[in-house]
Amino acid sequence: MNPGENSTLGKHLVEGTELKVMPTVAQRVIQMVNGDTATAEQLERVLIGDPGLTATILRIANSPYYGLPKEIRTISMAIVVLGFKTLRRIVLAAATRNIYTNPGPEEQRLWEHSLGVAIACRECCRKRKLITPDEAFIAGLFHDIGKVIINNLEPRKYRLILTKIAKTGRPFEELAKKLVGLSQQELGSMLIRNWQIDDDIALALSQAATPPVVLTERWQLLLALLHVGEYACQFLGIGYEQPDEQVEVGRYPAMAPLGLSEQELNSLIEEVDKTFAIEKAFFAY
Repeated sequence: MNPGENSTLGKHLVEGTELKVMPTVAQRVIQMVNGDTATAEQLERVLIGDPGLTATILRIANSPYYGLPKEIRTISMAIVVLGFKTLRRIVLAAATRNIYTNPGPEEQRLWEHSLGVAIACRECCRKRKLITPDEAFIAGLFHDIGKVIINNLEPRKYRLILTKIAKTGRPFEELAKKLVGLSQQELGSMLIRNWQIDDDIALALSQAATPPVVLTERWQLLLALLHVGEYACQFLGIGYEQPDEQVEVGRYPAMAPLGLSEQELNSLIEEVDKTFAIEKAFFAY
């Protein structure tokens, strides 16, 4: 297969499937939240069209994480408790979670890793006020979604990529571009654009494997956050077969611009460990 045919195949992995558009209810909720004029009652009327998403929102609102004295029984009250920004994250995470359609240990690791990186990016931004926690969460959640798309729609090629990585140590994005025509970051970028989530993040992910020679401040922050997330997840074993507490910070050089001290990094890892254990249960595999 020549490079042009590979590129066409890569685009079809998103464009030619049900992944082309976000689920209708989720898309409408995101549009309403982004519009800044919707009320909790209006959002409730849309959300009841997706019983699974409704159940997830109520489960999160009633979780020990929020520690409310009374049970939340309505979606509108859950939205008031959670807030619009948290609702947006939940809807995006739930919609993304639904892409993971091939049950198995490898897919579970992929989901847990993406969620873990998203949480790490978000928590880092809460401490450092870099980009908004929402933007950071989305970038982390989608940074490896292209791997899932390949696994879902071209499972033979996905297994071949993993085999070649084990034998040669070559990076996933290099092999994906050769066998599928697009890297996992480029596929994730296409999905973000198709779902009309965030054009800036889509652009950043599309070029993540080969960033511009001159990095803008936003570029540096995004890459730094993703590397922080990758480091924290490898340290904790989120999405890996086991933790690696000996992992060197030097393996993730893009973290450097953040200037995190050892104490700050350890504090972040503790927060990710605690938060991941809670939020993983919200979207049970």
